[in-house]
Amino acid sequence: MILKKRGKEIFIVHHDLSKVERYFDELVILNKQLIAQGPIDEVFTKANLQKAFGDAIFVEGGRLND
Repeated sequence: MILKKRGKEIFIVHHDLSKVERYFDELVILNKQLIAQGPIDEVFTKANLQKAFGDAIFVEGGRLND
């Protein structure tokens, strides 16, 4: 929060989808191109994850928006 108040941002590459909601406010989903970018509630959706990973995505626990 300190960095956000100072107008600073950090870009982190993270592949553990079970943790993104806990640690990040915004999300960028890429797979050879930009699939989605924005607030977690708008971007972390089943449709966007299927665009990135196909039907081979499995989410255990956590919350996934339709």
